Amino acid sequence: MTTSRSLRADAPVRTRRRIRPVLWFAAVGVVCTACALFAWTAWIVTGHAVPTPTGPTPVPLAHRIGAWVIQGMSVILIIWGVVHAVRQCRQQRRITYDALVLIGGTSIAWLEPYMNFFRPAAETYNSYHFNLGSWGPYLPGFLNDENFREPLPLIYELCYGSYFLLLAMFGCKVMERCARRWPHMSGAGLIGCTFAVFMVIEPFADNAYVRLHFYQYWHAIPELTLWSGETYQYPVYAAVLASAYFTSLGALRYFRDGHGHTLGERGVDESARSPLRPAVLRLLGVTGCLNLAFGAYIFLYAWISVYGGPIPGDPPSYMLNGVCGAGAEQPCSVSNVPITR
Repeated sequence: MTTSRSLRADAPVRTRRRIRPVLWFAAVGVVCTACALFAWTAWIVTGHAVPTPTGPTPVPLAHRIGAWVIQGMSVILIIWGVVHAVRQCRQQRRITYDALVLIGGTSIAWLEPYMNFFRPAAETYNSYHFNLGSWGPYLPGFLNDENFREPLPLIYELCYGSYFLLLAMFGCKVMERCARRWPHMSGAGLIGCTFAVFMVIEPFADNAYVRLHFYQYWHAIPELTLWSGETYQYPVYAAVLASAYFTSLGALRYFRDGHGHTLGERGVDESARSPLRPAVLRLLGVTGCLNLAFGAYIFLYAWISVYGGPIPGDPPSYMLNGVCGAGAEQPCSVSNVPITR
């Protein structure tokens, strides 16, 4: 009996493996980063990174001024994001979450062409902005293999990291104020309050972009669209989807575990001998989270656009850009029919 007890006492104790969400999100981050690097590299190497011209339609002065204002603000935002992240990292002597969002947020711009995944020109940009066409045809599963003409505004795309960081900070600040005002409010309540705030603010900014022809929402569902049939039509569900995405950025920054880690960093072992390994793992985990959130927003809007109506009116050449219609491989006017290969 004594020997038996001794053997049982000396037997190894089985411990439950700790769940490490960072590994799962980091795996997503690796896949998304690989897709982005492949698409951008192939786009440049094959010579398809060329500007999309504005075409024969003259660009009105107001739209040209708006384009330079938006691009100038984008440059300022990029500088702010870098200065904020560097200063914060130096103060805390570690790579902060904001720095990870700045890097990971910039990289998720690779998903942008998927906005027109099912329908060409579901959302279209103004080719007067500095652009080099689109890397869309090199993305996995992209339906329109020849759509290199979509004029993705590069300066605006490069400010995504700073832009999403600013939105995350704002959303986080709203949650902090709500938590102080109503100490017993649940996490769901904080998220709901932040979503409501974004729903008030987002449509004003979005409509300003639309009115300046920075981008336009086409193939919108008429019953769910303000000013339906006009070139400046605005689908209400675009505000809902964007506000939900912005709220998720704030929630990711606000909700942390006992170690101060956000969802994409949870489970990282910062006691490793090399400080580089946990830093890279955290970056990939945060990048994975951001890709999932932005991808959900992009594909939901792309899917809804399948049920939208035709493009309103006679669009100017600097908005249509030969993406669809006359001279293109895909029609623009077919309603409720997805685009296939």
